[in-house]
Amino acid sequence: EQGVADEHMLCLKIRYYGDIDNLSKELDCLEQYSALYPQGSDIAYVNERLFLRYVEIQEYRKAYLRYPKLQESSRDSVPVLENYYQVCRKIDKEDEAGKVAERLYAIDNSNLVGLGHVAYQAYITTENEYVAAIKAYEANKTNAAYSALQKKTAPLLARYKRARDLYLKLYS
Repeated sequence: EQGVADEHMLCLKIRYYGDIDNLSKELDCLEQYSALYPQGSDIAYVNERLFLRYVEIQEYRKAYLRYPKLQESSRDSVPVLENYYQVCRKIDKEDEAGKVAERLYAIDNSNLVGLGHVAYQAYITTENEYVAAIKAYEANKTNAAYSALQKKTAPLLARYKRARDLYLKLYS
């Protein structure tokens, strides 16, 4: 009975400190709840709140470690995913950030984070292929190399147009 009352009191303190925007005391209570009641009735709320607060205070490493503890429904919410994208970028987890951005784009193809990533990837991969084809031709300017250049660059126009359209959507 005492443990349940203590847990409930700690939750009330978390919400109170959050409501009055006392970040340091809220963080203390969140961390305390997480340590004392890892299976507590409000652990889902505590984990999500802790994750968002860590992002807010730029404790990106702590936020990154907290993210897997979030409930699946929280992990797939757009605001949490946008924050997790930011976290991954800040701690140099670019591959993971890319996957998060693609998930955001799949959820909502107008999401700015997802759309920006997809537009950039569409452009940069096409540009890199174009540059590689030009360099190969420049190294060996023959009729066969020119023919190969044409074959490699012909399908790139449609991909450049897709990247352009994505950027137009992003910036309109």
